[in-house]
Amino acid sequence: MPRLKNFVSSTLLAFGYSINSKSKKKLLGDLIRLPEGVGLSPVEARKISKFSKSQLGQDLLALIASGAKKPGFFVEFGSADGVALSNSFLLEKEMGWSGILCEPSRSWHEDLKRNRSCIVDTRCVYSRTGEQISFSENYIGELSGITEFTGDDHHGILDRTTTSYQVETISLLDLLKNHNAPKHIEFLSVDTEGSEFEILNAFDFSQHTFGVICVEHNYLENRPKVKQLLESNGYRQVYPELSEFDDWFVLKTNQNIPG
Repeated sequence: MPRLKNFVSSTLLAFGYSINSKSKKKLLGDLIRLPEGVGLSPVEARKISKFSKSQLGQDLLALIASGAKKPGFFVEFGSADGVALSNSFLLEKEMGWSGILCEPSRSWHEDLKRNRSCIVDTRCVYSRTGEQISFSENYIGELSGITEFTGDDHHGILDRTTTSYQVETISLLDLLKNHNAPKHIEFLSVDTEGSEFEILNAFDFSQHTFGVICVEHNYLENRPKVKQLLESNGYRQVYPELSEFDDWFVLKTNQNIPG
């Protein structure tokens, strides 16, 4: 039950605990085993990993794929408060990466801007730019999303909307253009509670490449569509045994992660 697990993880993280150690241990080991001259020393890797806020080690995956590049660039949406369950917190705070965080939920804006130093965009990433669509806040803030898509998975018991309002949309391509993102982006993290395929399907992959793409699927019917879309645009899936409610992809040309 990924949504329940997300909620439990968020609560535990507030008290300094995590429930994702198996995945993180495997990824940390692979980070340490990168070829000499690539990545971090074992001591550095272990030190850095202690600052990971991600649930499954998505930030460690970004470091493996990039060879622990400094500096790098990330894009993450939705970002919540920018700390709990964040896939990019470690990358910004410990590795000096820059990037863009997107979060349309009003309940997170104050905390997100206080917690993070990178670009924060409060528009809702979607397939089209400039529309006004209904956004539903959930009593579990991490489960908020576009009203049309909330409640599509098998965990409706957690889908309790507290308020809804109109938000402005922006496409992923326009988001990157607006903020002068580099041609190659080391890490893209997509968690929008159901609209992931629509966002990626509208994107022109000839305009930017991504070292890693993490997509939360929550076992929805669009999961195979996302996989097919990304594979047809030059990406391959990695670590399926670890990614649980996510699917992880890297460029087919990546040599740091065996194919």
